[in-house]
Formats: sequence, structure tokens, C-alpha cells
Amino acid sequence: MENNTQFINYTPHELNMIEIDEDKNVTTLVTFPASGLIIRADKKATVDRKITIDGHEFEIRKVRFGEPMLVKSREEKKGTPLPKQQEGVTLLVSAIAGAALKQAGRTDFLIMDDTKYDGRTILGATGFSDMTL
Repeated sequence: MENNTQFINYTPHELNMIEIDEDKNVTTLVTFPASGLIIRADKKATVDRKITIDGHEFEIRKVRFGEPMLVKSREEKKGTPLPKQQEGVTLLVSAIAGAALKQAGRTDFLIMDDTKYDGRTILGATGFSDMTL
């Protein structure tokens, strides 16, 4: 069944959907070019509690995000608001952007899942994750 959804890549790089055969040959099936915009949100972490492991104390933090926004680079502090959810449009985002979108109540996004590397470089992913479930 063909999908008529429009996918918009809000990561800083192109995203490749791939398959890998039993001989480890990689075939790119679909490429989503970068849109030129990135979804980011300010991260706010507060210490919830502490744990001790092998005599060392570590903080466990609760993380909350500000309102997700569109920016041209990760360093940009001010951006523009996201468009409202639209039927038939899916946003492709990083896991951190996905966490911020989920916290904001959005359900129109996916993140790449089962990412494959060649040792240094991301080759692509074999599927998607739906963080809203």
C-alpha cells in the first residue's frame, strides 16, 4: 500500500532509509533531504535525586523542554513557531526533538530507528519509531 504522507526532515542532515542484505550490502531505498530547518527546544534539567554507585554519587535529573521551535542551526537561540499539525504531514526529527514534541502534545512526528553505521558514519535506518505510543 502506497503512503501519500508528506515527510519533512527537520534534522540538519539527509536521512536515508536503507536495507542491508545477508552479505552486508547496503541499498538506499528512500532519501529525505534536509529541509534547511531544525526543530529545537530549550532543555531544563533539575536534580530529582542522587544515587551512589561504587562510592561515587551521581545526580538523576528530570528533564523538561521549552516550546519546540524552528531554527536554521543548533546554535540559534530564537526561532519561529512550528506550524500546526496538518493531516498527511509527518515531521522527521531527532530523538531529543521528539521528546520535546511529545512533551508539547504533538503526535505528527517520527524518529529514525535501527540506525546502521559503517564504524564512523551513519549509513541510514531500517525503520521509524513512534515516540507518541
